[in-house]
Amino acid sequence: MKKFALILPLLVFLSSCSSIKDSIVGSWRESSKPNSCVVFSKDGRFTSKSSKFKDDFVLVGSYSFSTDKEMKMTFDDELFGVKELDTTVVLNGSSVTISSTKNSQVIMQLELSNCQ
Repeated sequence: MKKFALILPLLVFLSSCSSIKDSIVGSWRESSKPNSCVVFSKDGRFTSKSSKFKDDFVLVGSYSFSTDKEMKMTFDDELFGVKELDTTVVLNGSSVTISSTKNSQVIMQLELSNCQ
């Protein structure tokens, strides 16, 4: 009974922790671009919109996690000759940083938002 009493709080704690894969689902705004919106859907798709330009810029694709912090983004259309991007994702409260796995360059700094 004592072992169960010690293990139960640990199991409750572990089950309440969500992974980055679950936490990234939703709407995000780029910190430095107030007219942007990135939406990660639960089905593994994403849409990135920016209205900074004359016409809206829209980037659509899919994402998948190989580990809890490593995400591959695949674009439906090439972006500057790039079709896939391997990234590292760091979640810190209501913000997320997505960096290139190759050179650690920050690609996006996002804040949780109600944008669509």
